[in-house]
Amino acid sequence: MGAVRNSNLLLVLGVSVLCLTTAFELKFDEALLTVNNNLSEPITLVYVSDYCYQCLLQPLLTLPAANNSQSINNTVVISTHFTLTMQVVKGGGNADPLCRWKQLYGEHGHYIVSVHSLLKMQDKEAVQCDHFVSRTPSNCYLPLLVAFVCLLCICGLYYFTSYIFSITSEARRHDIIGVISSEESEEHKFSQAVARKSGATQLHRFLRSAGWPEPESQFDRGLSGSDFPESGCPLDGREKSEYQGRIDMIMTNKWTLQHNGLDSDAAVNTEQNANVSKCRRLLSLDTFRGFSLTLMVFVNYGGGGYWFFQHAPWNGLTVADLVMPWFVFIIGTSVALAFSSMLKRGIHRSQLLRKLIWRTCILMAIGVFFLNYGPADGPLSWRWARIPGVLQRLGFTYFILSLMHTYFSKRNLQPEESHQWSAAVRDIVAYWPEWIIIAALESISLCLTFFLPVPGCPMGYLGPGGIGDYGQYPNCTGGAASYIDKWLLGIDHIYHYPTCKEVYRTTQPFDPEGILGTINSVVTAFFGLQAGKIILFYRKSPHNILKRFIIWSILLGIISAILTKCERDGGFIPINKNLWSLSFVTTLSCFSFLLLGLLFYVIDVKHWWGGQPFIYPGMNSIFVYVGHSLLATYFPFNWEVKNWTSHYEFLAQDLLGTSIWVFVSFLLYKQKFFLKI
Repeated sequence: MGAVRNSNLLLVLGVSVLCLTTAFELKFDEALLTVNNNLSEPITLVYVSDYCYQCLLQPLLTLPAANNSQSINNTVVISTHFTLTMQVVKGGGNADPLCRWKQLYGEHGHYIVSVHSLLKMQDKEAVQCDHFVSRTPSNCYLPLLVAFVCLLCICGLYYFTSYIFSITSEARRHDIIGVISSEESEEHKFSQAVARKSGATQLHRFLRSAGWPEPESQFDRGLSGSDFPESGCPLDGREKSEYQGRIDMIMTNKWTLQHNGLDSDAAVNTEQNANVSKCRRLLSLDTFRGFSLTLMVFVNYGGGGYWFFQHAPWNGLTVADLVMPWFVFIIGTSVALAFSSMLKRGIHRSQLLRKLIWRTCILMAIGVFFLNYGPADGPLSWRWARIPGVLQRLGFTYFILSLMHTYFSKRNLQPEESHQWSAAVRDIVAYWPEWIIIAALESISLCLTFFLPVPGCPMGYLGPGGIGDYGQYPNCTGGAASYIDKWLLGIDHIYHYPTCKEVYRTTQPFDPEGILGTINSVVTAFFGLQAGKIILFYRKSPHNILKRFIIWSILLGIISAILTKCERDGGFIPINKNLWSLSFVTTLSCFSFLLLGLLFYVIDVKHWWGGQPFIYPGMNSIFVYVGHSLLATYFPFNWEVKNWTSHYEFLAQDLLGTSIWVFVSFLLYKQKFFLKI
């Protein structure tokens, strides 16, 4: 009888849900939940998201009592982002739960919960909640799979076309050389050989003095030596081919000039002067920057509507939380390499100071006056203008780090050859004043975070407020960090739509690029600066660079594990991008050392990959970032989406917008246009 009753109940409820489908057109990441009440008293369905730490249960649906044994049902649309904990309680929701369950609902699924009573036992009515699925959910990750396959095919086609083109070019070059060789006489061949031998010796000597390594890289002989010039920049496989091709071209031109009675030595000297070698860029760093920027553009455009391409509500990490700290880390590495190169060229420290002040002012001005508001906001007014922002944080971080490094950087960094214990930490000991400054900054940040009295909030509060912490501190969003921003900047000049607003039901403004978090942003950039110092100090031994990167990532990972207790919410200092917490700094710096080390090995050591296509936006990062922000609301980067039932159109829109900026940066690279501040 029980099985027959459940079957009939499922049939009836299934018909009810099908009738309601026309009224509820589900969008992506939504499901339909129908609750059927067979009890003689009203019930309330309450819920809480598992991503909401220590949150109060929220009412979702209230149903009246069943009438004359006729059940009452109602339907509600629920989110499929996170796992939901649900309870059925009698009356208004304050009583003990009748039943409780936890479930991650699937996109477009239709779910049924039937609440009915069982036999009374010891004057207590037992209640049971039966769960049914009237419509199987769809696979919300299928659009991602389709997009991945399409991008894979495009990349394969690109590399296949490049391979065919390189083979064709090589064959054509050999044909031309064969024709020239067949027309030469034996006497001319002998003269050319003599000229090549003497001229090549002069040219090799000149190129070595200008900073070029030998054409036969010692990377190819087991990484036993150096392929780095004094500037700390590696020579990749393409540049080595260019190096040898330039020698061949100059020697051929020299023989031609000699054959026609002209001054061949003057021609060689002219060619040498026209091709004075500049510092070769660290391609892995450009690729890392470009990869971070490309991912940043994609998540800023919406990330296809997927929750993990959006920022975490409060504690924890998503893909969107990775990109900005990576970018900050890269700023530090770039400062180390750029300042070393400029000091070797004889640029005075006062000139560096003027340059960094100018660059900081430009970055902060662009952020305040162009990126913090859009056309929909109307004329810019100081009454509501937001002061903090992404470029403002990047500019201030760059200023503090560059100012510090301007006074303590070394003009001549010689690779350490000693085997003493001090050689293993020379890149740290040589810059001990910088470490003291960073330790002092971090101490100030921790003291303000944990010991600054905040009215109405507990000491050292790190929570989101709202319904978090069981609703005890609803107006304490961000603790000391928010209090400092409101005190110094004013409540009207900070961000009013924090990521915790929806999940934690917060009402207080909170700026994720606030003042206190900027101190830890400087610490993140300092770890990037340390990566740059490692590259400069150990440039003669790429294996040592990789080993030190791995050691740093392990140390920072251990610190993160201690601070967080390997939990999302329960650690001493949880990982939090909004607060830019210390554990967030160590965790993302750990990831940065690993990723930069991997790219360095693949691109600059083994030459397995040239960094395409990420290297192109990486070499025009300011142009791409500012451009994608200013044009985000215009076609073809944005249009009115017609299909809200799946991720397909949103993902296509965001991927198209991101791809356009990658292609634009490729065109700028071909035109040798690089926007610099």
